[in-house]
Amino acid sequence: MIAIILIVLIPVLAIVISASVFSFVRAFIDRILFYKQIKQICNEQNYKIIFPRKILASFFRYSNKPDIIIETTNKNYLLRFITCKNKALFYNFPTPEWYVSFEKIIAAPINPTGKFKHLPAFSEIYYNANVEADLVMVFTPYLPKISYLTEKNAKREIFEKTDTIGEWLVFSAKDLLNELYMIKKG
Repeated sequence: MIAIILIVLIPVLAIVISASVFSFVRAFIDRILFYKQIKQICNEQNYKIIFPRKILASFFRYSNKPDIIIETTNKNYLLRFITCKNKALFYNFPTPEWYVSFEKIIAAPINPTGKFKHLPAFSEIYYNANVEADLVMVFTPYLPKISYLTEKNAKREIFEKTDTIGEWLVFSAKDLLNELYMIKKG
């Protein structure tokens, strides 16, 4: 009996682990390609680009450092990446303090870490008093369905790439690249 269970369980575990590894490798490759494209756009547009964090850091935890800083002539963009592993997940921001929770479409709460992940505010050293700074959440590799509670505890969902969550602009990686390219054009 145990041998039959092991014969079935081992291939299932191998498939699950392989799928997880493949998903991570794909996300890593997508992030590398995104970095390459954003560097190219910044070079073409004469924007300064700074990488305060290591390339893999945003896959594992959030920080008080932006993942990328883009300095344009009139504005700085402080980017934070949020990796989306599944299009079917909602990313909820249930308090004004910007905690992230995860929820399936059928509204069964799912949180793989067992607790909320705190999105800390960026350190003051990343703000320049002379230049306006925009806070940008970049959901990669795509923009999932997002919901959050407003200050009056009303649930709101994000439908467009131009929506905001409080002071944060919300973009998918593709939409952000298009936006950066169009800043100088428009």
